[in-house]
Amino acid sequence: RDSQQGGPRVGRGGRGAEMSMMRQVTLLLLSASALANVDALGPSKMMQTRKPFAGVNASDIVAVMAMGDSWMTGFNSPGYSRPFELAKVSNDYRGGAWATGDGNPAPGAARVETLATLIRRYNPRLAGISSGVTPMREPCVVKPRECGLNAAVDGATLPTDGEPGQRPHPNTLLQQAIDLCQWVRTRYPPQVQQGWKVLTLLASWGDQWWTPRDIQLLHTELWRVMSYLKAHMPYTYVNLLALSDEPHTLEEVQSESMWCRTQVTAWKQKVAMASGTKFNDMNGADEFAAQLNAMLLEAAETFDDPAAHFVVRFQPLLRGFRFQRRVGDPFTCFHPSRELTKELAFGLLQNMAAPSTRDAVADLNFYHEGRPGDSAVMKQFKAYVRSGQDLILL
Repeated sequence: RDSQQGGPRVGRGGRGAEMSMMRQVTLLLLSASALANVDALGPSKMMQTRKPFAGVNASDIVAVMAMGDSWMTGFNSPGYSRPFELAKVSNDYRGGAWATGDGNPAPGAARVETLATLIRRYNPRLAGISSGVTPMREPCVVKPRECGLNAAVDGATLPTDGEPGQRPHPNTLLQQAIDLCQWVRTRYPPQVQQGWKVLTLLASWGDQWWTPRDIQLLHTELWRVMSYLKAHMPYTYVNLLALSDEPHTLEEVQSESMWCRTQVTAWKQKVAMASGTKFNDMNGADEFAAQLNAMLLEAAETFDDPAAHFVVRFQPLLRGFRFQRRVGDPFTCFHPSRELTKELAFGLLQNMAAPSTRDAVADLNFYHEGRPGDSAVMKQFKAYVRSGQDLILL
């Protein structure tokens, strides 16, 4: 599947993946007993017969999914900041989640482009899309309809803080993986179970900030998560997102604004109260980020197995990200703004359509000195996506 010179790769026309309507099931199917013994990583019973691997087009994608922390939940995607609006910030606006949202962060808020709305251009029956509002830091068993297949939870980390075989803490990535596999099996028809799904996974972002900087522990936990996903949810294209190479810029953005400094300090205190952990200082943060990115790249290379219908791509989209007021949400300066949400969606889809990692967008290169501005490559790609022509992803 060769790419066109200087442009995205063309798919197989307008063929759309067929799906039936999403099934409605009760929360009783998500009982703890159904999720016991999480370390039993036996082969999935979801599919007894797998079709030969024949590549993946954008029109082949039948569902979008997400795992991670508040960067993936749509936290404050409407951009609230005025005093009378601050009570609204304690929610996750799943409709504005950049990987899975339906593009409607909140009533009255401007629409936003997301990865889900882009892929829905190729498959109007795309499943897993998140919408509406959910309580902050609450797992999605509280409002499953709003979450869709976005299992992200604010403050999520890798370490499970439990013994092998025990149900992990709801805010861990392992529990999110378990939930996703359970939801796909119980809430969705066979067309979704046996069709290609895109999972955008932001791992270790929270570990950068408030877990012990133990790379071996995080390595072990990430391997548990990826092993579980591969064993229980084939036909999945995993975008394993790299982390920022410059996390120290979180201190710089606080020095730019007393408002940002006040809100980030309050955020740190909230995290400490909720999790009982201390927010890490920035000494050695950049070096630790390099270790984490090396770990994530190793995981992508280890678990990528197209022949087994499980594709993992290390996505360097965030490596060049610098915390700045103009690209952060106006409340904490710590989460993506509405404009950045759109650019993350387009940038990730462009990376997915690139013929190789070398040709992918190395970072958020459509931001020049912190100001939104499309590169020539991104302008060409956006025009191509909006034309409705299919994309070859693999």
